[in-house]
Amino acid sequence: MLRSFATVLLLWFLLAAPSAGAAPLPSQCRVNKEGRLQCTLKGSDRSVKTPVHRFDASAFPMEQIRKSRTPVSVGLPFAGRLHRPATMPEAGKGFLLLARSQQRGHIYGLPELVDLITDSAARVARLYPKSTLTVGDLSPRGGGYAPGHRSHQSGRDVDLGFYMVDGRSRYQVVTAEFPHFNGLARGSGKYAHLIFDLERNWELVEAMVTHRTVKVQKIFISAQLRDLLLQYADAVARPADVLRRARAVLSADTAHGDHFHVRIACPDKQPHCR
Repeated sequence: MLRSFATVLLLWFLLAAPSAGAAPLPSQCRVNKEGRLQCTLKGSDRSVKTPVHRFDASAFPMEQIRKSRTPVSVGLPFAGRLHRPATMPEAGKGFLLLARSQQRGHIYGLPELVDLITDSAARVARLYPKSTLTVGDLSPRGGGYAPGHRSHQSGRDVDLGFYMVDGRSRYQVVTAEFPHFNGLARGSGKYAHLIFDLERNWELVEAMVTHRTVKVQKIFISAQLRDLLLQYADAVARPADVLRRARAVLSADTAHGDHFHVRIACPDKQPHCR
């Protein structure tokens, strides 16, 4: 009851907010517990560039790795390789692999990553029947450069679409692409009628950060959506330990206003994973 009431309040705020044609909020803005916007604007140093990392095969026993009969993640997520990966299924309980990811061949990852996706999607579907998690790119079969990404090179990364509802709180699924949501959790363009679904998206985050065997290292998402998720979880009184874990892994990134980018930590028995 409390969870539903909190969702109604937040949806009311989103629906009463300016239309999707309005400019998105700066990343330093958030919605406080009273439903008001608070912003702390800071300058940025555009001269700082993200370093480009290159995979150094000489740093790893590649001949030994190629003989392994088990999956191996080699190197860093943004400078790595992948050996004998698991394949992400095209569909299953509560999830669907996007056709564009299949066409790109970005459907491979460590078994632990595939387990995290399928288990978390199934959990959301149990709580909200007929929910469908849209699964985007994982890694190429052998890892390495994945066109369109700087990371996704070592079988530990995946892009997951957001759950969404329309203005009447009816659940919606988009399988052609990942709709973008602004700082007010509203869709844009042809998706202006859609709203970021706080309930389902939080349940997905909670399922991932509390997974029994897989440790999540990072979940990248825009700052505004991150704040809304944490505000929602606090409003519906999720356990303090779950909130702590979620705050630790949810990372603000302006490039992720249309999907979750999930990265798992190096599993045990992966000595070449970095």
